[in-house]
Amino acid sequence: MLKKSLHTAFAAATIFTLNSAEPSAFEIRNYEEKIEEKLIREVKFEPADKKLFRAYGGAAAAGIGVDNSCALKLERTDDKQTVYATIGLPQIVPGADYVVEVAVKGENITKSSAKRQFHCLATESRLTATGQMANWRDGTTRCYSDIPGKEFTTLKMDFKGKKGLQPFVVLNIPSGYLGTVCFDNLKVYQKGMPSTLTLTAPSLQMFRSDNGKFEVSATAVKASDPLLLAILHRDKKIMRSVIVRPDLDNVFRGDFGKDLEAGEAGLMLIFADAAAKVKLAVMETDCTIESMEE
Repeated sequence: MLKKSLHTAFAAATIFTLNSAEPSAFEIRNYEEKIEEKLIREVKFEPADKKLFRAYGGAAAAGIGVDNSCALKLERTDDKQTVYATIGLPQIVPGADYVVEVAVKGENITKSSAKRQFHCLATESRLTATGQMANWRDGTTRCYSDIPGKEFTTLKMDFKGKKGLQPFVVLNIPSGYLGTVCFDNLKVYQKGMPSTLTLTAPSLQMFRSDNGKFEVSATAVKASDPLLLAILHRDKKIMRSVIVRPDLDNVFRGDFGKDLEAGEAGLMLIFADAAAKVKLAVMETDCTIESMEE
């Protein structure tokens, strides 16, 4: 009876320990990012939207869109025609992730001389410095899909903002295909994370080899179990890592310890909600470790 009681108590204690254990750095690094989307462009092809797009070989028409609204209608009857429309975008953020979605339907689409899969949604780019078209490999993203049917379906395509390039959306009937394609309810979102991080100490992002203390503040965000994973790394190898909980003033204060190897290094900060297992913000920056040897 005594052995059974001890076994039950040990089992209960083990379960409590596992449930209350701090997540590992590996687990935190593999949390999913919590994404918030910011609408940066919406075109419904209604008369009020006429300044938001340019059509070549097509035009907006009433009664053919989703819910019998207006839609953009492109039509190609021979391979010599150039048929497309462009939609400009606000200034993009280099490194940011974007998604474009549009409702599409087709009619009498046939392959005349096409050698590639059908694509009617893409982004192309201009050089921000000169306004000239960017190299195709650097500035173009295409959404390949099946030939659209007679009912509207939604196409989605991700693209990334690149330094020195300003993308714009292209809707088209690709060369080698004939027929009609209608587009409606185009939206472009910027993906983002709902919080930002600021390294408030050490100043000038300069650690000392005998002092690895740091302070990080995060913008206000609802997190039931907030924590910060801080990683000091060099040459793709982790030097030190620490998991920190916020103080009462919502500042994360941590310490990589002493005996840090002097030189240039990288610092990664991950603000996360351990209960929801999501990343709320990620910051990567360079830093310096100053030697304190006499």
